[in-house]
Amino acid sequence: MKKIYVNIILVILICIFSVLSLMACSNENGRSSDNGKTTNEQGDKEKPSQDKNDKNTSNNKDNSSETSHQSEKMNLYRPLDETDYPDDIRDALGYIGDLRGFGIIKEDDEGIYLFIGLGEKSTGGYDIELKKVTKDDGGNMVFTIEEITPKKDDMVIQVITYPNMVIKIEEKLEPDNISVVTTDGEVLKDINEESEE
Repeated sequence: MKKIYVNIILVILICIFSVLSLMACSNENGRSSDNGKTTNEQGDKEKPSQDKNDKNTSNNKDNSSETSHQSEKMNLYRPLDETDYPDDIRDALGYIGDLRGFGIIKEDDEGIYLFIGLGEKSTGGYDIELKKVTKDDGGNMVFTIEEITPKKDDMVIQVITYPNMVIKIEEKLEPDNISVVTTDGEVLKDINEESEE
């Protein structure tokens, strides 16, 4: 009788070990994780490339200074992590977090806080990625975002979600000089203009 119990326990332990081994293998070397980021061998999340031009493909000094200039520009316009949101930003998101569009939700001495939202989604797995920021000679600024959608066979949480992001702009801008477009060419509406109607 004891022999049967020992055999059953051995089989269970072997099954557990096999499952853990398979899980470890599937998480190795750059497997994609949440928010479109990849995980390196140490398990640290790496940020996705902001722009194809950010890659320094040669040792040319002009190339490296251009890349450095682009990184400085991206530092002026950086998406905030949700844990870094000031309390008044969190409060504002309670009212506007479900909207599709963009809008300035706060201006202070440190800069401007720009909201970008994708509206209501029926499942998890949706996200926003800031791809690039361009500014023309007239002072008009265009934020290009990618709308991340779950793949057909992805397992996602079955709950209504409201993917959005807040970008801190450390530069004074007129609200009329800001626009947001998706990589698919959709121009998002200014939620502040819609609320005035």
